[in-house]
Order: sequence, then structure tokens, then C-alpha cells
Amino acid sequence: MKKMILLVIVFTFYHQQAVYACSCFSQYPIGTEIKETDFIFLGQCIGSEFIIGKKANAERGYAVRYFFKVQESFKGISKNKITVETGIGFGDCGFNFRPGATYLVYAYMNRGKPSTGICSRTKLAGFFPDRLREEVKSELDEIKQYIK
Repeated sequence: MKKMILLVIVFTFYHQQAVYACSCFSQYPIGTEIKETDFIFLGQCIGSEFIIGKKANAERGYAVRYFFKVQESFKGISKNKITVETGIGFGDCGFNFRPGATYLVYAYMNRGKPSTGICSRTKLAGFFPDRLREEVKSELDEIKQYIK
């Protein structure tokens, strides 16, 4: 019995693995968020790919790369398309975008690539580009006031 307990203890400590968890405190006021964020845009998610290994822009070795058609840029983007990386969810702060839906995205540079997560102000804007949620419309007005 003692050998079994010893084996369990040794195995537990010998095979330790990093565990990642997402912890968001609270959002900053919108003015602070705009100043601190590298990219802000309204865009439609047009596709995604799962990436693993060195291509992944994350310590954990995996991520999801989402492709967006930019409908309106508020900060940091001069092209009509952008690629943004995020985690896969399940505790790594990844934002789960749905291809075809439109989002208001707040992204930051992480290891040289635009990235975002659930702790940012990123949110679903709507399922149709011409029908935005009221909450997003008012936030867009706030963004435009700060950027002037």
C-alpha cells in the first residue's frame, strides 16, 4: 500500500503540465480601452483555421486564426482584410467567432500579430452586416467621439 501511495505521489509530480485559465477582472472605461488597443474595427468573420506548433502565436502552442473582411476601421487598419488570432476557448480566453457574423473587434499586438480574447471589448455586432445590435450602435458612436 505504501508503495502504491508513493507511486501516485511520484507520478503526480513527475508528470506535471502547465494549466492555463482565463481570468478577466473588469473592462476599462472605453476611452482607456481605445488608447490601449492597437486595432478597432467592425468586420465580418469570413473564415478560420486551427493552428498548432510554432505557427501558433501563443505560449500554449495552439490557437485559432480568424479572417475578417473589414467593414469600418476605427484604429490601426488601412486594409479591407485582417487576420486575428485568439485561443480556442475552454479557459484560455479565446473568443469564438462565427464565420458569416459581424463583430466589433478590439485587438492588440501579441508577438507581432493581431490578437484578441474574451477579456477585450470584442463582441458580436450582428448576424447581418446591415442590422447591427443597438448595444453595438451606441458603442460605435462612443468610439467615433473619442477618435475625433
